[in-house]
This record gives sequence, structure tokens and C-alpha cells, in this order.
Amino acid sequence: MSVARRGAPHARPRPTGPLRLLPTRWSLARWSLTRLVLVASAVALVVVLATGALLLSSTQGVSVARSRQSAAQDARQSLAQLTTSYVDQETGLRGYLVNGDPRLLEPLNTAQTTLPRLEREVRRSAAALGARAGLVDAPMAAHDVWARYAAVQRQRVLDGDRAGATELSETLRGKGLFDRVRAGSAALDGWLAREEAQEQHRVRALQRRLQVVLVVAVAALAVALVAGFLVLWRGVTTPLARLARASRAVADGDLAAELPAGGTTEVQALAGGVAAMRDRLTADLWRTRRALEALAQGDPALDALQRDLLGPGQGESWAPSGAGPALPLRWPDLDVQVRVEPAEGVLAGDWCDVFEVGATRVAVVVGDVAGHGPVSAVFAYRLKHVLRTALTLVPSPGEALGAVARRLSGVDAELFATLVVAVVDRAAGQLTCVNAGHPAGLLTAADPAVAAPVAAPVVAPVVAPGARPGQERHVLLEQPGAGDGPGGTGWWRELPATGPILSPVLPDAQWSEVVLPFPPGQQLLLFTDGVLETRDRQGREFGPEGVLRAVRDSHRQRSGRVVDAVEAAAVRHGDFAARVDDHTLLSLTRRRAGDG
Repeated sequence: MSVARRGAPHARPRPTGPLRLLPTRWSLARWSLTRLVLVASAVALVVVLATGALLLSSTQGVSVARSRQSAAQDARQSLAQLTTSYVDQETGLRGYLVNGDPRLLEPLNTAQTTLPRLEREVRRSAAALGARAGLVDAPMAAHDVWARYAAVQRQRVLDGDRAGATELSETLRGKGLFDRVRAGSAALDGWLAREEAQEQHRVRALQRRLQVVLVVAVAALAVALVAGFLVLWRGVTTPLARLARASRAVADGDLAAELPAGGTTEVQALAGGVAAMRDRLTADLWRTRRALEALAQGDPALDALQRDLLGPGQGESWAPSGAGPALPLRWPDLDVQVRVEPAEGVLAGDWCDVFEVGATRVAVVVGDVAGHGPVSAVFAYRLKHVLRTALTLVPSPGEALGAVARRLSGVDAELFATLVVAVVDRAAGQLTCVNAGHPAGLLTAADPAVAAPVAAPVVAPVVAPGARPGQERHVLLEQPGAGDGPGGTGWWRELPATGPILSPVLPDAQWSEVVLPFPPGQQLLLFTDGVLETRDRQGREFGPEGVLRAVRDSHRQRSGRVVDAVEAAAVRHGDFAARVDDHTLLSLTRRRAGDG
């Protein structure tokens, strides 16, 4: 930045003790959450299948038993009607033999049509219940014998031999024949009654079993829920809560915080990641201390510090004419260009960084610390490495920046920085941007003649999981039609500040995030205010308009290195005068398939 700030003694890093992982009272070290879920799911599936099978068999048994009970009732009713018809015939025959009134023979006459139907019903119902054929046929066979006796007696009356038909011996013989009919009907009815009672008892037993199955199923479900709750509470939520408290302590600067161990293997892996984060922060702070000590050792240490601040990596070759380090081709679908021009005679307060934060995510950072010289350079150095660590461990750049802000306690209140953090998700084709009071970055079409227009960001607050009240993240809600750049071309968009500057006086500052599509052919250009504030002889600044003109000219000329084009345009605008502030530019472009 062009405004110089007085230096202040740099805060010493907090001493940290050796890493200690505290064992919890109860551990699931050999159980992963996935394994627990699979086992619980298998047990639940077995219980559900067994309960379902028992319920199905019980309900089917109840249905069958009730059907047989109903069949037994129907068979007894048909048998009762048949027996009543037999009795009516026997009564009518005895009356006819006594007084000779032919009207008394009506039951015998109507039996010719009713008896076959009743006998068929009794046979069908009894056979369906499994009755023996002899048991079913006995009353009907006895009735056939009695019916032949009755026919002989009627004929004797018609022949005028009523006295012979009513002799005591004949009467007793007829009574004996009909007693066999009664006995056969009684035996069959007794068997049907026993079948009905047996099926009724079976229905009651199956209903009791249904009740027991339901009670056991509900009890098993309750036990499973309680057991699942206890497992999650002791093996997942409680260790996570302890780990969250320890993580907050680490984020707040207590690098000696004790990190609990225990829980499922996934929770232990998370605890290991937090431990790695603490180790990384500790190493970075001690590395900063060594850098501070190196400042007093002479020019070689200053040169090493400057090289670390100005490039995305250490130990890499430098391109000529201050073009910045020549980056290795780590990401074939990304083109990264960096150019850093320190103000003459002083250490730079600018820094830039490019690094991976995941298998498919790449972070780029451009920052500017107030002032020049050792104090500003060390502050920039510290910010660079702490921010790199935070971005590696925290997926959200806004939250990572907040974690860095909370670690600035002890820094001179007059020191502050502006910066832009952008994370490219190469798999999803998205760009997540956070701007902490820095000059607005530019999202442009790398070739406006063939690329689609750049969408304007539309953001809205969304509360992140676990965020404190007021800690909102912002995400893209929609992609309206691209707005117009100069001349109505619609090929560029600004990415303005999404929060305040990074300062020790703002430890609770919050930054919004803007998420934009970043398809092949689009380009992100970041720069510091030293580029914008370059003045010509009349005092006019180069400004965003000069940057846009240089970018447009570079695209038109297809020069390939837009950072060189912008820096050259700024130098020409300043009439080749000595710089009064650092110039830092970074370009990140998504390559199209087949691009060199």
C-alpha cells in the first residue's frame, strides 16, 4: 500500500508443548461409524423381517382358523336342519299310523326335495373340515334304512292293515331304526362342535401371539433406539463436542490445547486432522520467529524472506525481469501467471500464493500489507503462512480468513492488510472468492471473441453449520445475464470487497463468500493498489480503467501473458518513473481442452 505505517515489535509466538491426545473413558477405536451403521442396519433388518414374518404367519393363521370356525358353524347349522327334517318325518309317520290322516304325511312328501340339498351341504362342509366319510354318511345311511321301513308301513295302511302296522313289535322296530339316525346325527354334531371349539381356541392363541409379537417388536425398537442414541452419544457426538472445543481453542491461539482422542475411527481421523492443523500452525509460527531472527543477520536472510513473500513457492526458478517464479505445470487445466515488482530499495509489503487445498481445489491469494520494510514484510510473511495453513484445513475461505483474524492478537494495531482469496474447484467448475478490503478483482473472458459472457454474482446470506450468530456465508443464488463492460461488451465483472480489511483491531470481522461458475475460457485477474495508484505526470491514476484497457489489448493481441501486459501499461502510464509502491499481479485462467 502507498500509506506507510510505523513498525512495531513483532509478537512472539506462543510456546507450545508436545502434542497430547487424551484418551476418553470409553472408546470405539475398533469400530467405524460405517461399520456401526451397517451392523445396526443389519440387526434392524433382521428384526423387521422376523417381526414381519411372525405377523404375516399369525394373521394368516387367524384368517384360516376363523374360516374353519365359520365352516364348522355352517356345517352344524345344516346338520341341525337335516336332523329336524328327519324328526318331522318320524313324527308324521307315527301320527299317520295312529289315525290315518294323510295330511300328517306332508313332511315325508316334502323331504323328497329338501333332503338331498341339506345332505349335500352337510357332506361338503364336513369334508372341508376333514371329517371321516363314515362319520358323515352314518346318519344319512341310517335314515335311508328308516325311510324304507316307513314306506312299508304306509303301504300296509293303504292296504287296510292298520292294526298290523301299529303292532307293538313294528312300532319298537321303527323306534330302533330312528334311534340310529339320531345317534349318527349326534356323533357328527359332536365332532363338528369339537372342531369349532378347537378353531376358536386357535384364533385366541394366535391373537395372543400377535399381541406378544407387537409388544416385543416395539420393545426391541425402543431398545435399538436407546442403544443407537448411546452409541452416537458416546462414540460420535460427545467426542465431536470435545474435539470442537479443542479446535476452537486452537483456532483462538491456544496451540497447547489438549486434543481428545476416542470415538469411532472417523472421529479419530478427524482428531488426527486437527492435530495436524495444530502442528502446522505451530511450525509456521516458529518459522516466522526464525524469519524475524534472520532479519538481523544481513542481506542474505532479507533476500530469502523477499523471495518467499513474492512467489507461490520456495526454491523455484525465477523468470527474468521480475516476472515472478516460473510455476511448474501442476494443473494442466489451469494457467497461472504471477508478476511481482517491489518498490525500489525496500522489502515488499505485497505477497501472493498459489497452492492446493484438496484433491481438486486450488487456492490463490494476493495480499498487501500497509507500509514497507521489515515490519510489514514480516507481517506479510506471517499472514501468508498462517492463511495457507488455515485454507488447507478449513474448506471455507471466509471462515479461514476469520480464523486468521482471530490469531492477530499481539500484532501492532497500526498494521493491517488487504487481500483477495479465491478457491477454484476444478471438478465442480466453481470459483469461491473473498475480498478483504482489497481492490476489486476482475473476472473476465480469456478471449471475449469466443467465450460466453461472464455472469454477474448475486449473493444472499446463508448460515453455515456451526456458525455463531451473525456469521453468515454468502453463496450465488442465480446467474442473471451478463452486465456490460466498456462499450457494452459484457466480457468482464468486478469482484468487490466482501468484508473489511484484515486488522488486529477487528478480531471478530466476518467476510462473505461469492460463488461463481468458472468454466474453461474464463480468467481471474488480481492485483494490488500499487498498480492502480500509478500516476502520470499530471497526477492521474492508472486505475481500473487502465487495467481493463490493458487486459482488452492483451486479449486482442493474444500476447498470452496478461500480467506482463498490465504491468507494462502501468509503467508506460507512469512515464517509467520509480515506483512508490509494490506492484503485484496474478492471473488464473481455466484452460480449454486442447489449449497449450
